[in-house]
Amino acid sequence: MTNKFFIEIGSSDFDTLLPLAKQGWKGMVVEAVPDLINNLEKVKGVIYENVAVWDKKGTTTIQYYDPNMGLPEWSRGVGQIAQASDQLNYNRNPQWDNYKRTTKVPMVRLDDLITKHKIKKIDFLKVDIEGGERPILMDYSFKVAPTLMRIEIEHWPWEQRMGHPELENGGYPKIWEDLLAVPENKAVIDKLEKLGYKIFWAGGATTNWNSKIDNYSYDSQGKGGYLLSGDIWAIGG
Repeated sequence: MTNKFFIEIGSSDFDTLLPLAKQGWKGMVVEAVPDLINNLEKVKGVIYENVAVWDKKGTTTIQYYDPNMGLPEWSRGVGQIAQASDQLNYNRNPQWDNYKRTTKVPMVRLDDLITKHKIKKIDFLKVDIEGGERPILMDYSFKVAPTLMRIEIEHWPWEQRMGHPELENGGYPKIWEDLLAVPENKAVIDKLEKLGYKIFWAGGATTNWNSKIDNYSYDSQGKGGYLLSGDIWAIGG
């Protein structure tokens, strides 16, 4: 296992790939929020990068929820950079405005990170950055092609993305075709398939429109609806 290498983009400070490092993998963990990456255990053989990965270089502002305010654990993984064009809606519950924080971080391309650290192979690439996965994947050259990828698609645009209380599951997507109906989404899948990857959709579980997970996920009247899970796995040929 000591010759295996992972890259995790958008680690937050929980449910990370660090257990792989404890089993002998080498790797690189990337997280744009300083508080979160500083919380991570430092494991030998792991590179830690406090940057935002995007399709261009520069400096950006990341918006996130304060991880020290006692919010639900999943909120620690919620954030977006200015270039993401509000792909994640921060205003489902107006009370959350009190917990928003911003900070400036370097913005880098994935190819540049790989070159910087002289990475020659990637056995596992995980990308989970709240809707910003598509620009990274479309920009990436794949000169160092990961063997396996796990890519969150929970916040990608869908054909029927707007929830509706009179529709089953609030009108949220239930089939793979809903994802591919959006040209920008299909472009990513087409690119990966042309590179020889086999694509599998894992997830798609939804809440019922009127069922509450917690009071943070809904507006002040208790109305809401949320796609709970959505990842694609891409396995190289």
